[in-house]
Amino acid sequence: MLVLLIIFFPEDRPIRLDKVNFHVAEPEELFFKNVRSYYYDFEKREDANFHLYRIKTRNKDTTKPGITFFIANNWLNDEAYIMVEPNSAVDTTKSLELRYAVSGSDWDTISLNTPNSYNNYLFAGKIYLAMTEDARFEILNGGETREIFGPENRPSVKKTLKDYFKLVGKMP
Repeated sequence: MLVLLIIFFPEDRPIRLDKVNFHVAEPEELFFKNVRSYYYDFEKREDANFHLYRIKTRNKDTTKPGITFFIANNWLNDEAYIMVEPNSAVDTTKSLELRYAVSGSDWDTISLNTPNSYNNYLFAGKIYLAMTEDARFEILNGGETREIFGPENRPSVKKTLKDYFKLVGKMP
C-alpha cells in the first residue's frame, strides 16, 4: 500500500487561493529554519523586524527582464509573506504583467498592480499553480514580450514558492 502511495502521489500538489493566510505555525517554521533555510541567503531587516530569505540559486542576470521571489518572515507576528522582486531590467513604473500558457491552450495574464502582501500572495499562487501544469511564461515589459522562468531559473522560483506555501500551511 505504501509503495502505491509513493508511486502515485503527486509531487506538486495544488494549493487553494480562496483563503489567504500568512500565519506560520511553529512546526512549519522549525522545519523551514532547520532544513530549508540552508538553500537561502539570509538578510536581517532591523528596521522592519523581518528576516528575508532569497534562494541561493536564483537568477541574478540583469541584462534581460526577470523576476524572483523572496520570503519575508515577520517572526514577531508569526507571519510570512512572499514578495516578488523584479530585476533592474523590468519596467516597474507600470503594473507587472506575465502571461502564461499550458500546452495547447490560449494565453492567460497574471498582473500585479498594487504590490502589497495580499496581492503578492495571489500573484505567487497563480504562478505556482501554472508551474505545476508546466506552463510557459512570458513577461510583458515596455511593450516587449520575453520568455521568463526558463529551464535555468524555473526550479529556483518553483522551490521558493513551494517552500513558502509549505511555511504558511497551504501544503503538507
